[in-house]
This record gives sequence, structure tokens and C-alpha cells, in this order.
Amino acid sequence: MFKKKGNLFLIIALLALVGAYLFITSQDKKKGERNFKSELVAIDKDKATKVVIKSNKNDQPLELNKDGEQWMVTLKDGSKVTAMENAIESTFKELEGIKTSQVAARTTDKWAEYKVDDQGTNVEVYEGANKVLDIILGKFDIDPQSLQQQGGQFGGQSNPKFTSYVRLQGENEVFAVKGFYEGLNSQTADNYRDKAMFKANRADIAKINFNYTDSAYQLVLADSLWTINGSEADSTQVAQYLNMVSTISGSKFVDQPNSSSIANIVVETKSGQNTTFNAYALPASAPAEGEEKKGPTPEYVVSSDALTNSYFEGSSVFSRLFVGKGKFSK
Repeated sequence: MFKKKGNLFLIIALLALVGAYLFITSQDKKKGERNFKSELVAIDKDKATKVVIKSNKNDQPLELNKDGEQWMVTLKDGSKVTAMENAIESTFKELEGIKTSQVAARTTDKWAEYKVDDQGTNVEVYEGANKVLDIILGKFDIDPQSLQQQGGQFGGQSNPKFTSYVRLQGENEVFAVKGFYEGLNSQTADNYRDKAMFKANRADIAKINFNYTDSAYQLVLADSLWTINGSEADSTQVAQYLNMVSTISGSKFVDQPNSSSIANIVVETKSGQNTTFNAYALPASAPAEGEEKKGPTPEYVVSSDALTNSYFEGSSVFSRLFVGKGKFSK
């Protein structure tokens, strides 16, 4: 009888141990599932209204705000200018592409190693007043084997594979994600600013007024024929110039010059819409050391009223836009 009771107690003890093991295993599994987030980023570009990117590479946070259907980028002086749609699309595409591959660390003492502390880039996305994403982008690694040239005897190129490390703000876990997100770390307002200096279509241009300090002339479209001050213009040169004007973009943004413009060009469309290009002369710079001394090099800044508060370093743009009457003479 005692033997039977002993066996019974043994069976009960074993069942209790098995139950405890299953319970602990289950809890550990659930905990792991909670800690491992395959989907770190859940944002909707169409609902987003603001993006803030804070990087220690920039003096101040980069802020993008949606005004109606148009995204705007905030400049250092607090003013807002139009942002390029393709730059906005690229930013959201990068963020939406963050997919977790594994947990790299679970404790705060690893943050510095993966640069997800104050060394990282903090990206915030808002829907109105609601912050829907607050993530820190840290360092990246490159798989050395992926750098080996592919293609065998016929040549080819490497296909580098990157692993980046990220952390959600307010959480301890560091996640490894496939891909390269360092680009967001070095973005500035200029990377998002619209640089297209002319917004109308080439076919809509009807007149161009060239106004210089010592001269002025007009290109006018009349009955499908371009004329220069009433005389027939070189159609090939006019066509090339119109192609250039309709696609011209600035490159490097600069501060507004202190001086007045030295020349302007007014491009008028058939509907009466005008675009004015202004040129400003800067103090000439002396030749660099080792260069042939031909005298100071003139420098210019060019603006277009198609873009608000936008001035471009423009010696190249200036030489293409501000041409003499002889360019179009037959």
C-alpha cells in the first residue's frame, strides 16, 4: 500500500515538474515574441504630416511638414520652401523598408557599440499630433564576402550586403536589419529643396526679355517664327536655348546676396505667366595658387521667382542663361 502511495506521489511530482517546465517555456517564448519585432515601422505616407530627422552631423533638426498636399522643408531661418516629391518618396521608402532580421542586443550597455545612443540618427514621423514612429538609426556593417567581384571571366561588379542596427526610442532592444540607412544621417534641408528654376512647358514660351545694365533685347514668337528685335532669329540657337531654359535647375544653394541684381531675364508664356531670372555679381576671387594669373574670376548668384527664397551659386547657370544678342543672330 505504501509502495502504491509512493508511486502516486512520484507521478504527481513528475507531472508538476512537466507542467512547470511547459509553463516557463511558454512564457519565455511569449517574451521572445514580444521582444522580437519583425515589423518595427508601421507608417502611412498619405496620413503622415511631419517628419523630423535629428542627426549629430547637422546643426539643427531637419523638419518636413505637409501643407495640404504639398510637403515643405524648413530652412535654418525658420522659413519653409517647397520640398521635392521624389525626395519625400525616397525617405518614406527607406523607412518602410526597415525589416528586422534578428535581435542584436537586449541591454543598454550595447547601445554605444551599435551607435543607437546619441551617436545615432533619430527619425520621428507624425500623423497630426500623434507620433507614429520614433526610431534611432545606428551603425552599419558590410558583409566582406559580398564585396567580392561577381561575374567570373566576363567581369561584373560587387553587390554589397549591408546590415544596419536600429532601436525604437524608449526600448532597450537593438535590432539588426538588412539594408543601408546611413543616407538619412547626412540629409540636410538642401537635399529636399526644389531646384527646378522654371515651371512652365517649353512649348508655352512666347517671349523672352533680356535686360542688362548696358543693353536689352527681345526674343518674340510671332506666327511660329522667332524674331530678335523684329528680325528673324537663328531657329537652331533659339530651340537649343528654349530647351535649356525649360529644364534648368540650380545646384548649390547660397545665402541671398546683399547687392542688387545686375541683369534679369523675363520669360513669358502664351497665357501671360512670367518667370524672372535675376543675376547678382559677387566680389571676384583671385586665382588659386598655381593657376595662371589671368585676373580675378567673376562669380555670380542666380535666382528664379519660380522658387521662393532660393539663390544658387550660379557662374555656370549664369553663362547659359544670360547670353548676348549675337547668339541668336542669323
